[in-house]
Amino acid sequence: MKLIPALALIAWLPSLSWLGGGRVGSYLATVDGNQSYTKKDYAGALKHYRAAQRQDPTGGVPQYNLGTVLYQQRKYDKAIKSFEQALNSDDASLQARAHYNIGNCHFRANDLVKAIESYKKSLQLDPNDSDTKFNLELARRKLKEQAQKQQKKRKPQPQQRQQQTSQAQKQKQNQQQKPKADEEKAAKEQKTKQGKQPNQQKPAMSPEDARRLLQAIAQQEKDARKKATRQMQMPGEYPVEKDW
Repeated sequence: MKLIPALALIAWLPSLSWLGGGRVGSYLATVDGNQSYTKKDYAGALKHYRAAQRQDPTGGVPQYNLGTVLYQQRKYDKAIKSFEQALNSDDASLQARAHYNIGNCHFRANDLVKAIESYKKSLQLDPNDSDTKFNLELARRKLKEQAQKQQKKRKPQPQQRQQQTSQAQKQKQNQQQKPKADEEKAAKEQKTKQGKQPNQQKPAMSPEDARRLLQAIAQQEKDARKKATRQMQMPGEYPVEKDW
């Protein structure tokens, strides 16, 4: 279902008191702008509506009509500003129309929350307007669809859930196996430590054995000195000289 477009321009017949206020030029420019708008000559309509605005700077109608042209040109931000200025009018019907078209601008800009707010404000001024009711429900429906799509994107797909479950089970299994591995490692280290026997210390030497060892060493040294003395006292051996 498509959005009902912005309400058309306002072509009004001013009262004699209004004409007496010096706003004849604004009225004539508005008539020319309406003719261009009807022919979908939006550039020409914009020119005439701007002229009407200059003739009546505080008037709500020129601002409203200017907003409708900007809306047709898809200049939604500028159109909103014109419609907001049209809200200064004392005419409740014009205010309701302006809120409605502000909602349409927000809808086209995909700002559904603000569009819904504007439609509600329009219905407060004109509760029986069927177009506003239709667009309000359309905006609510589209906003709900967007929320469901976002939720679906955030929700993991079956394959993703399976992978996440598998990873969680694997992590849990690793955590369960880690204490067991630590225990096995500690037991292995303990066994290795027990297998290494400390170096056996030699039994201490008794005083008697020590005395005997010292005597034997002393005797060896004594015998070595005697032998060395004998060798020094023996005559050296010289080669026999040949006779001439």
